Amino acid sequence: MVCLTVAVSCSALVACGGRLHQDDTAESDDRDPKTTLSAPGPIPATVAPYGSWDLVSLDGMPGGNGTTLTQGHLFLELRPSGDAVALRCARPYYEAEIGTFRCADPTSYDCLYGTLEKTGDTWRVDVPDLRMPASGLRGEILAGEDDNIVIRYILPKYSAGHFVRLSGEDSPTRACAGP
Repeated sequence: MVCLTVAVSCSALVACGGRLHQDDTAESDDRDPKTTLSAPGPIPATVAPYGSWDLVSLDGMPGGNGTTLTQGHLFLELRPSGDAVALRCARPYYEAEIGTFRCADPTSYDCLYGTLEKTGDTWRVDVPDLRMPASGLRGEILAGEDDNIVIRYILPKYSAGHFVRLSGEDSPTRACAGP
């Protein structure tokens, strides 16, 4: 059980795409100093978010503070052609014991299609069938650390999704026959 807790904690740190910073303004009593995550920034203009990505956590509802881990919930492939392919679990369930969304049925995935575009210095993904909320920041891609990205409002009710790059040629989105 301890190993599972450590693994989930490490996944959460990686998923957030940020470094831990100690708050030096904490009072000097027996309490631990405050710990915050660094905020992701815009993707540099010379870098493109092409590749395959795995959603590893979701930030709480807009205005909320919570983060929820995910496994096998959503995969994205962002292509230089401007196509975006999403493979989404159609039957997710929440595993309360470890605070993680998982796919209830490994054969229950939907292929969804959209676009990737750059306007000025901002990269944005739009996959209409994900029912991304109507927001001016919807689909905006931010740079994380260690080859991670954050996509704002990628799913309804969540302010951001944190993605890690998948390595290798075998992306889960290859199962989709679309563009």
